[in-house]
Order: sequence, then C-alpha cells, then structure tokens
Amino acid sequence: MKNLLTAILLSTCILSNAQKTKKANAVQFHSINQVGLAQGQDGSALLLQSINGIKYQTYVAGVGIGLDYYKQRSVPLFLELRKHLFQKSSTPFVYADGGFHFIWSNVEPQEWFVTEVKGGLYYDLGVGYNFGAFKSNAVTISFGYSVKNKSEIINLHPERSSWPPPPSDFQKFEYSLRRYVFKMGLTL
Repeated sequence: MKNLLTAILLSTCILSNAQKTKKANAVQFHSINQVGLAQGQDGSALLLQSINGIKYQTYVAGVGIGLDYYKQRSVPLFLELRKHLFQKSSTPFVYADGGFHFIWSNVEPQEWFVTEVKGGLYYDLGVGYNFGAFKSNAVTISFGYSVKNKSEIINLHPERSSWPPPPSDFQKFEYSLRRYVFKMGLTL
C-alpha cells in the first residue's frame, strides 16, 4: 500500500511537471497594445499601436496597426518580430517592425493647387523591458528609432490657366521622417 501511494504521488508529480513544460513550449496568442511619443526634427507627436500574433518560447511574431501623428497623420501597417532574452514574465527584449504606412488626410486638394501625398516604407527598431504583472500579462516599455517615408506631388504654377496643367508644372518631394520613439503598453 505504501509503495502504491508513493508510485501514484511520483507519477502525479511527473505528469504535472510534463504538462507545465508542454504548456510553456506551446504556441500562444499574444497581444501588445501601446501608446507612445515620437520625437524628431519636426517636433513630437502621439502614436498608438496594437500588435497581435503568436508567441513561441521567447519569440513573438505579429501583425501590427497603428495611428501615427508625426508630421502628418498616418496609419502604419507592419509585421513585428520580438525576441525576449529570457523565458520569464519580467525580461528585456529587442524588436523590429517593418511595413508600410498610409496617409490619413483630412484636407481635400484644391482644384488648381493639386497636391498628392502618398505613404511609404515604415520601420522601427528598438529595445525594451517587460515587467511581469498580474498572471500572464506584462507592462512593457520600449525605446527605439523609427523612420517613415512619404512623397508629395505639388503643382508649382497653380496660377496658369491651362487645364489640365502640363506635367512640367509638377514637382515630387520625398521625405524621410526619422525620429526616436518611446512606447508604453500592456502585453496580454
């Protein structure tokens, strides 16, 4: 009887330990919601992000969407890869985002002064730290370097009376908006 109880207790411990190990190695849904501040040559602006994807051990991969008010309001759509340095709830991490941002314009172009604005490449690289909170959630802070490119086509001579204006009246301007970003959020 004593040997039977010992065998049951031992097998229960082994099985529960195996279940914990298996659960830690399982693919899990991962969501990161952040608010941040972008600071660059053109001042500072608010940014919001939501990244949803999967976590496997110390790796996170997800699709993100945001709202970025730096210089001109835009909506970045990107992929994020994140590597936690330790498999703990409190751990440092590195991340890389890459994608495209779409201009969200609330100004209608005037008929003679035609301006066309297009979004472009968007990327963000940085480091951060997860502070374990609650059960499986974490408060996250990060600091990074971000770039968003955009182009603008402007009619240089709107005073001319010909319609449509000749192609030589238009000039294209390319912008590369470089800035530092600080973000805080909650990881679910």
